[in-house]
Amino acid sequence: MKTKLLRFTTFLFVTFLMISCVSEEILSTENTVLEFKINDQYLITNVKIDEQTGIITKRLPEFIDFKNLNVDLKISESASITPDPKNIKDYSSPVTFIVKSESGLEKTYQVKLEHMDVNKYESCTDSNAHKWFGGDNRTDAPDILPFDRNIGTGQTVLLSKDLVPSRFGIHLQEGFHYDETHTPYWGEVKIKLIIRDENKKTIASTETSVSANFSGGFISFDLQNQHLLLEAGKKYVFYWYLVDGESLGITAGSSGDTSNGSGFCFQTGYSGYSKVRNKTTLEDLSVWYEHPWHFNMEIEGKE
Repeated sequence: MKTKLLRFTTFLFVTFLMISCVSEEILSTENTVLEFKINDQYLITNVKIDEQTGIITKRLPEFIDFKNLNVDLKISESASITPDPKNIKDYSSPVTFIVKSESGLEKTYQVKLEHMDVNKYESCTDSNAHKWFGGDNRTDAPDILPFDRNIGTGQTVLLSKDLVPSRFGIHLQEGFHYDETHTPYWGEVKIKLIIRDENKKTIASTETSVSANFSGGFISFDLQNQHLLLEAGKKYVFYWYLVDGESLGITAGSSGDTSNGSGFCFQTGYSGYSKVRNKTTLEDLSVWYEHPWHFNMEIEGKE
């Protein structure tokens, strides 16, 4: 009887130890910040997390208010974090978070956000050719009707660092004129700029006026109020065209470079071709196609 009781007691003790061990083993040791996302009215973007140092950092546009910032922070399952990110809005100075695993292991993270305040300017000015830009009033051109077509130009922008653009410029070789008679057009015109991301989604558009006495050179678009962030390594295409080019029937030449090369100035160029008779406009993405030239441009902003 005593032997049976001893065996039963031993069994209970071993079972208790096994349960205790299992309980300890299933406690998670994960204590990681998986994602830190800026969720601002003008910008949604992920912030870089350095797991070695625990530093969470990113340079952000100056239009982002660090004292009233909405963030989405994800941590390991079963872990806890202090202080509660939902209660933190002010990131104008470094903020420290401690993530604690289910098993009690702690890891410290520090959020350090900075404003993009370094001036940056890039330009592509080498030119050995020019492409038709605008409308057409010719009555004797093969397969072309007068006041029917409008031709636009585009250029890919690929940056090595994030940039908040404040200005973008295009280059036309000469002033607008009627090609059939070679007479100048003495009137103000508007040019529209459309910016699309690598998924062909339009992220911004704006117009600029060109004075009647314009005789060629760079034409600037003000981007300061567009709240744009162009991210490094991503391709953006800037498209521009003459507003009402079909009915105006005037043209100019988009300056370009036919040379081969690499880097900022040698990304893919584009051309667009719309026709009134086909009921197409240069707002239609389908009328744009890759062009072998690289078109002159300039861009200015902060990184």
